[in-house]
Amino acid sequence: MDKPGGMEGFEEKLAALTRAFNERLELRHRELAAAAAELQAAADEDAKAAALEQVRKLAHGISGSAATFGHPALTRLAQALEATCLTAIDKGAGRGAMRTVLGRLAKLIAAVAAARPD
Repeated sequence: MDKPGGMEGFEEKLAALTRAFNERLELRHRELAAAAAELQAAADEDAKAAALEQVRKLAHGISGSAATFGHPALTRLAQALEATCLTAIDKGAGRGAMRTVLGRLAKLIAAVAAARPD
């Protein structure tokens, strides 16, 4: 029996989008790991700022869609990381700020790894 208001088609489309999001988690995991390595290797302030911006963009992308597709914990972790990156970019990436960013980044990487489909 058809669901009222065309919900059946909507649910099928949402399920397809959710599968696509979950399949992209492998790519997001690799991107986050690469960004972490780049951030740790940053030798000067310009390199740190560029790496922080890359991490911020990745976190923003995850936070913008993860809750929609059933991953509210990823959203919370990504939002916290994005905010930390913005603070580090605005106030300078001192040792304490870098430690905080890297710690939150590690938590997000682990959460993305755990959320990937088998």
